[in-house]
Amino acid sequence: ARISELMSHLPGMICRRLNDADWTVEFVSEGCRELTGYGPADLIGNRTARFRDLVHRDDREKVLKRVREAVEQRVPYRVSYRIHTAGGEEKWVWEHGRPVFSEEGELQSLEGTIADISERMHAEHELRASEQKYKNLVENSLQGIVIAQGEPPRLVFANTAISDMLGYSVEELTSMDPQQAAELIHPDDRAQFFTRYRARMAGEMVRNRYEVRAVRKDGAVRWMEIFAARVERLGEQAVQGVYVDITDRKKAEQALARSEQRYRSV
Repeated sequence: ARISELMSHLPGMICRRLNDADWTVEFVSEGCRELTGYGPADLIGNRTARFRDLVHRDDREKVLKRVREAVEQRVPYRVSYRIHTAGGEEKWVWEHGRPVFSEEGELQSLEGTIADISERMHAEHELRASEQKYKNLVENSLQGIVIAQGEPPRLVFANTAISDMLGYSVEELTSMDPQQAAELIHPDDRAQFFTRYRARMAGEMVRNRYEVRAVRKDGAVRWMEIFAARVERLGEQAVQGVYVDITDRKKAEQALARSEQRYRSV
């Protein structure tokens, strides 16, 4: 009675079941009521519900495969899957179990604990959805986006737009060593560029918008307007830069300046 009361206070449920077609429950703690909506009397011996039917049909093969591997190797198993409760609610659970064998080596049952991980799984799903939206936004952006990290800096992320602007593939950009990455900036602009990068990494208040010349893979020089900000990546500080190609604008400004100069000289 004391052991039963102790188990009733544990999160989730403790379960022993057969490895038959129905995954027939032989014993289950009182925690099954909160987790599944069924009491022990409902589940033991398949009286009201079969454990197999509780498991989401799309996850049954995964559970079966994991258990089969554990039985063959005689090792514990861990598996997450979805269940349907008595009230029709869908929950994510995590099972940590082990096969139990007789002295003769025959499989007798599967014993373990089953815990509710729905909240964690929903949070992870929302995080993945948010990350995917951000990824789609970045990849579909018309502006070049890069993330630089370290000292000297190297590119740890580049989107398709900056790849098109510079003529290098994304893989080429993110595999460059710091010296190669530095050569993407025009020699006359490197000092300014790296001074701003180091100040940004240090958290100093510097202008987050400035212009530099970039050197394409084919040697052509393009004017870029950069919007830079310090960000955190994998727990470490980094600098994210948004690049806008303003070469045509600079050419137009230069042409206008030459025109005005000619006008004044006349």
